[in-house]
Amino acid sequence: MTADLRIIARLTERFSDGSRIRGIGNGRGPGFEEWWDQNDQPYPTLNGRNDGVDSRQILFSSLTNGTVGSIARYGVRWDRYPQTLDTQNYSIDYNLNFDTGAIRHSLLLFGIYGETKSNEVNFLVNVQADLETMERITGSPNGRVVNFPQGQKPPASFWTPEWVLANETSRRDRGSNSADGENLGLGAIERAYFMDDKLIFVLGTRYTDFESTVSNTINDVTISNPPQGDTVWTSNLAGLYKLLETDNETISAFVNFNETFIPVFTQDERLATFGQKFPNRFAETEEIGLKAELQGGKIAGSLIYFDNTESDVLITFRDDTLGTVTGIPEEGYVAPAGSRDTSGWEFELFANPMPGLDIFLTWSDVSATIEDGSRPDVLPESTASFFGRYELQEGQLAGFSFAWQASFWGEATMGPRTNWITPSGELHNVILGFRSKDNWRLNLRIGNVFDSVEIFANTFETAVGVADLRDYRVSWSKTY
Repeated sequence: MTADLRIIARLTERFSDGSRIRGIGNGRGPGFEEWWDQNDQPYPTLNGRNDGVDSRQILFSSLTNGTVGSIARYGVRWDRYPQTLDTQNYSIDYNLNFDTGAIRHSLLLFGIYGETKSNEVNFLVNVQADLETMERITGSPNGRVVNFPQGQKPPASFWTPEWVLANETSRRDRGSNSADGENLGLGAIERAYFMDDKLIFVLGTRYTDFESTVSNTINDVTISNPPQGDTVWTSNLAGLYKLLETDNETISAFVNFNETFIPVFTQDERLATFGQKFPNRFAETEEIGLKAELQGGKIAGSLIYFDNTESDVLITFRDDTLGTVTGIPEEGYVAPAGSRDTSGWEFELFANPMPGLDIFLTWSDVSATIEDGSRPDVLPESTASFFGRYELQEGQLAGFSFAWQASFWGEATMGPRTNWITPSGELHNVILGFRSKDNWRLNLRIGNVFDSVEIFANTFETAVGVADLRDYRVSWSKTY
């Protein structure tokens, strides 16, 4: 099955207590007009009805050519996820510099102790989405981003917690999650400089003793898990060799091998293992590359090949319509997916070829797989960006500037619910500016200058991120 995803937009209103109310916008794709003409009914759904069924239950595979046309619904959600975090960290270090013959050493010894206490409330209320409001959309076959169906915002009464509570059709109250963590770290990092600092080696090791306790409280009943801990040693090794070094130019080759311990406080929301803490994670990084600084810093860049491995990664799933996994139909949840391997190339270039002109380029190409062979979601195969800015240096127009900012991204996989592919895209912004001699600056930023409809990588087909329409922003600043 293929899908041509186009537009699903949202409105959000936030409140001082950290809660928010969200409405679901609408989407469309090429071929929607033809599909509508051939069908008298809106989308068929899992229960065969069209009245008041959440769009996540739509049988997308039944559409002509598998094309997603339009999703328009006035569903409203109020959610509260307030969080509190109390962290105390203490550290001590000692740096020792000494020489052994022609080798210069810098040895860092350190100790770290930290305590963390966190609490998170997990509560939301839904008002049933009404697919009877689905209407035919006219206009460009390429679609158009709108803030709400037909560009209309629902009545103001929708955007209050009181209205949502008075009209609720479902709610989720997972109570509060608490986590306490205690971390002790001891380590050493040795830097050795050879051949008048032309060759540098770095060797480090760290001992970590981490213990955490998590609990869940719902309906005044607290479920506590026994303390979980890890005692681990991690290490890193790096080296750099200066292939060329002059007064104005330096070209270096480097390697880096690093291990990282990642404590995890996230709790399981699946019924079979509800409230249990997920395992702590480990990451291994291998890098090899070149970096250069030329013409006294006017040109600088790097080229890196990397290969990373992470253990016990968490990925997002969506429960079925019966809620057999979490007890809540269509609920999102995370679960361990084994290891994740990510490898690829990264390139960066900065250039200041003439006074007032700055250019910055980046490019990356990434290959990633999870243990089961699938590709991680929300990770484009490639990305690139360009930023160029020129400021006039002389004459009556001195201080005026023009900048162009562009970003590009490749195809990406959505979550395991559909494994659909979001398309590649690009976004362009223009910034016009003026800097005065007395240090005040005026800028006009034109976002999405080509006014194009672009889809961002996302996990679920019901909330695909979409670029804003062309917009204009004016800013003024002064430096003292």
